[in-house]
Amino acid sequence: MDACNGVVHETDDDLKVQDFVKILSFANTAEKAVLAVKGLTDMSLDDVKGEQSTIDVWWMIHDGGFLILLSWLLTQHRNWRQSQIRVFTLAENVSEERAKSAGEVLSRTLRERRLFDVDVEVILADDAMIEPYTYDWTLRVEGRHHFLNSRGQRAAESIPLEIDDLFVVDELTAHVSPTHARSSRSTRSLESSGAACDVPSGSVVVSDLREEPDRCPRGHVMRRPQSTLPPLGDQRLLSQPDFSNLESCTRLNQVVLSRSSEAELVVLNLPQQWGTEVSQARAFMTYCNALTAGLKSVVFVHSSGHEVFDLSN
Repeated sequence: MDACNGVVHETDDDLKVQDFVKILSFANTAEKAVLAVKGLTDMSLDDVKGEQSTIDVWWMIHDGGFLILLSWLLTQHRNWRQSQIRVFTLAENVSEERAKSAGEVLSRTLRERRLFDVDVEVILADDAMIEPYTYDWTLRVEGRHHFLNSRGQRAAESIPLEIDDLFVVDELTAHVSPTHARSSRSTRSLESSGAACDVPSGSVVVSDLREEPDRCPRGHVMRRPQSTLPPLGDQRLLSQPDFSNLESCTRLNQVVLSRSSEAELVVLNLPQQWGTEVSQARAFMTYCNALTAGLKSVVFVHSSGHEVFDLSN
């Protein structure tokens, strides 16, 4: 955007960014899922990945089951068949103990669904670091539950879509008798130290990266089993993401880079864009680019909320 004689002129780049964000907005309105690839021109169709290659899934609150299943489907292709999938999920306002239990629930769920043994790292983050992914939590969860109820689907899905569902399952299974728990499929775990890449396959670790871990919760708080979702009220109109906080975005980027800089592919959530005006579109794209700076190839994913993952058969 250029300013000349007090008049603001939109550049070609501004228009391209705005057009892209309008496509995202249209897809969201039409209740369609979105996959957006960054670095597509550098992805060779003839390049077979080796056993040391990884597909790193970064689960930012929403769409976890969608991210994981897409990555698993990718490993069915000959080019990615030898690649290992690793899962990194971010949470806030929970203890390290609860975070580790939630990671074990995810690891056990994927194994019981006969998908794969997966390394899981649960990263405890500050509210500001993941605010663009939590501002619309109430709206998205309420919409998801309404859709499942309209189809007569059970609340607990084969693979959880929301990070909260891991904590719900963990609390529900905590009431199971110790004898029954011992007879269920075992879950390999590791003490909360070290990086996920340094531990055996199928392990679960927790990293507390909060600057103020003892501070009272301010942002999204993990819901409890069978709890009532907070009313939307005017939040639908008032709540909006803060894509201008690039300091927190840069911190999150450093967290991702420290673990996934060598990953052949990173699969992560696409934040919900707020508006399609040029300034809003530019802020959104600047955030996405800053978040993924330094990564080889990225697939951004945003579900429609109407996907059903039933792997019970």
